[in-house]
Amino acid sequence: MSTDTDLRARLRDLADAAPHAGLAGDDLWRTGVRRQRLRRAVTVAGTAVAVAVVVGLTSVLRFPTALPPTEGPAELGIPRVVLPPDPWSEPTATPGPLTAVSVALRSEPVGLTETRDPLQLFGISAVDGVARFLDVPGLQININSDTVAISPDGTRVAMFRWVGEEGAAIRGWDVLDTTTGELTTLRVADQPEIVAGVFGYQIAFTGDGRYLLTSFSLDGSDKDRAKSFVAWDVATGERYVAEGPGRRWAPGVASGPNGVVWTRGRDVLTIDPVTGDRSEISVPQQLVDASFSPDGETLAYIGDAGDRPSSRAPWQFHVREADGVIRTVDVGIEPGQILGWQDATHVVVSQNGPRQARVVDVVSGDWERLVLQQEAGALMFPSRYATDLFARDTVGPAEQPDSGDPRPWMHQEVQWIGIGLLLGGVLQIWLVIRRRRARA
Repeated sequence: MSTDTDLRARLRDLADAAPHAGLAGDDLWRTGVRRQRLRRAVTVAGTAVAVAVVVGLTSVLRFPTALPPTEGPAELGIPRVVLPPDPWSEPTATPGPLTAVSVALRSEPVGLTETRDPLQLFGISAVDGVARFLDVPGLQININSDTVAISPDGTRVAMFRWVGEEGAAIRGWDVLDTTTGELTTLRVADQPEIVAGVFGYQIAFTGDGRYLLTSFSLDGSDKDRAKSFVAWDVATGERYVAEGPGRRWAPGVASGPNGVVWTRGRDVLTIDPVTGDRSEISVPQQLVDASFSPDGETLAYIGDAGDRPSSRAPWQFHVREADGVIRTVDVGIEPGQILGWQDATHVVVSQNGPRQARVVDVVSGDWERLVLQQEAGALMFPSRYATDLFARDTVGPAEQPDSGDPRPWMHQEVQWIGIGLLLGGVLQIWLVIRRRRARA
């Protein structure tokens, strides 16, 4: 048998064994077209399945950025350690009642891979102990603790509204209701810019949380002697001048169960903005800080034994009884601030510098050490506390939820999935090329 005959026989055998043997002309063409379309459909379906797998794994592996809302009663006390939130967690205007507020860096995505890290207020929940950023649009924040205040019950946070660069001037003050998200703006109608001056950058709530205490000039002057001590009714936005201009030094903010309380030299002054009733108590020392007990009977204060507030004489802690008797109490540290009261006979006193505090029994003079700390990420020092919550036991830090960059492609797990799919595609192309070369 010749070579040509063998070749023709083999070709006939292959044709008979082909999947479309017996077809010719248009039928064979249509069959080929259908087969090509089937291949394309299979390819598209495979690609869709791969995309679905990527999306599904991304949704599983991506960390949530929004924390669940707070539910239940506020039962927690002051945290012994202030932990900042995860920098990628989403802010909220309704974190519920808070135990403390501070400032931390919050991460925001910029473009495909970049980030920015602005300062943002955060609060520690009195319900679950979780730290949450506070959502106050357009707010400029710095780490000066005198420009932020929290109400004694932890349901309001007050803050400065700056004009332009920080430190130049302020537009007024905002108060966030942490339970409703309502933002109250406190403004002086004829002053778009308020020059608070060196001694005006301080705000505080009164002991009942009704008034926000500020110091500024009502006529727009930048002179220290032109400043008034002004209490704002947070509910109505009305302002009350507790002390007019004429003093060089700003008043010292004090606290009491009711009314507006402040210090001036050796005097502790109290006024009820509703009735106009005033009272005054004098002590032998220059006053650094002062606070009335929850029942209003006892005055605890930190005094400077020097002849002026700026003297370098050691500061001491004193207790003035309702009958006027004054006792000096050694609390084991040089006191610098009265933080709050646990009850009518126990007051929390801290020292300047490191956050070391003492719980002092104003009757016996005994004291216990209380350590209040904050992590390095909490940039405002000292943190501000909701003072009413000292009546509860202090609590340890709660476990803080982890969040992540909201861009899926920035997560390492998703990147590995992408690399795996890419390598799989390259391998598939290589196999196709190899098969074609083998057939050739």
